Amino acid sequence: MKNGRVANSNNRRYKVIELFTWSLMMSTVAFDQGWDVLEPITERSGWNLLKKEDQRRAMMYIEKERPDLIVAAWPCTAFSIMQNLNQRNPEQKAKLEGQRKQHEVLLRFSLKVARFQERRGKHFLGEIH
Repeated sequence: MKNGRVANSNNRRYKVIELFTWSLMMSTVAFDQGWDVLEPITERSGWNLLKKEDQRRAMMYIEKERPDLIVAAWPCTAFSIMQNLNQRNPEQKAKLEGQRKQHEVLLRFSLKVARFQERRGKHFLGEIH
């Protein structure tokens, strides 16, 4: 720590980006600890990661910013235990299956981001609710 700020071996502050989050809790805590908090990649900040173009732009942003930590809080609605309990008829089950297929795109994107971080010797944290 230098001048009350957390720094890495290159004497620069650590950087964090959040994916999919609604609360920005990790960014809030990181900021309080002296980290640089970068713009989150979320629906609220204008990203639709179901679209290939937004995924491409997001990867370019991540590659440019080179964060030390990326935290992903996946949308869990389609995969929650409650969803399994609420599906009572074939139409509801089919709708849920469609949502799950759609959200698999987000999981594959997350894996791509995690592998990018791993290749750089940096960190990826997946938050499960």
